Amino acid sequence: LHATAVLVEADPAEVERLARDLERTGAGHRVRLTDDPAGLAPGEVALLHAEWADAAERVARYVGSADHALCFLAPPAPGKLPRPSLGALGTVEKADLLVSLPHADLRKLARYRGSPIADLPGHARQLVEGYSALFGDGRYEWMSLWRDAERAEGEREAEARLAERYAALLADAAGRTVRHVPVYLSDEPADSLHLFLATPDPLRALALNAALGAADALDGASLDRGFRSEVDAGPEEAAVLELFATEPAGEAPAAGPRPVDLPRLARTVRERFLGRRVAYGEVTGALLGTDVTPDELRRALASLKRTGEAVYRSLADAGAEVEFPEVPVPPARPKRSRRTAEMPMLGGLEEEGREAE
Repeated sequence: LHATAVLVEADPAEVERLARDLERTGAGHRVRLTDDPAGLAPGEVALLHAEWADAAERVARYVGSADHALCFLAPPAPGKLPRPSLGALGTVEKADLLVSLPHADLRKLARYRGSPIADLPGHARQLVEGYSALFGDGRYEWMSLWRDAERAEGEREAEARLAERYAALLADAAGRTVRHVPVYLSDEPADSLHLFLATPDPLRALALNAALGAADALDGASLDRGFRSEVDAGPEEAAVLELFATEPAGEAPAAGPRPVDLPRLARTVRERFLGRRVAYGEVTGALLGTDVTPDELRRALASLKRTGEAVYRSLADAGAEVEFPEVPVPPARPKRSRRTAEMPMLGGLEEEGREAE
């Protein structure tokens, strides 16, 4: 891949730290301190010392020329990601937006739950204005929603309500699939995330599950695990899963994650779309609340294809059609070629293979 990277950081101390870290990894020669990422060569890393709101237009112009871009936005405070700064990126057809909601500061406002906005101390008022900018909400409706939910159901549920509101704002970008995945790595409030993936390609929406799995964070994700087997992966399966792990030699591999129950997944998908011809993207969309990965879904559909319970030519893109006939249509066996028919030895081998099946 001819990939480049653009890092935007407003804190000068963090800019220096990023530069040092890249130098330690041996990538220092690839770093360019610049005000504009335009003109980056393949493999280069642009380091922009700027507020995101000031750099957003420049980054969006650069991203618009890419074959594909993943834009990960993790603001340290709500005011650092004002809603208008997402506008330009939201119109880039080949850009995926992965946003981490800065929800931790909400807990700092909890002590002022009964105070009018005008009576808040300076630091609290600054946080309120920051969240208003994040939501693009000058009427402070977000605050009423949060206070009501926090009073009735607690802090975690109040955060979830605001996260749902933010997902709806991201979905306003036409033609995008938006996934909200809460991740709770422990019971500590600081160990929670609210991740949002806004993508124009629904096939990439499930890819977030694979990414969370690679980061050992999938177990903490608030997702439906109903398609997992009742038992964990055995030692042999765990050894395969840990093939590229960095465990000391001779140490026994731990039990792996529970494998997907492919028959159950295949049966559920077939029952959901029985008698219909739908786009592959619609099948993917039906599983966005689960922890199923794209590869697991393809394997489930392949099993249905073998029995004739699903008919499709390929699953190359979201628009590929998949038919789920009410009466299975087993695929036709390939015809024996004339040359095989003329060679008794090969023909006999073929018959033995059919008997083995």
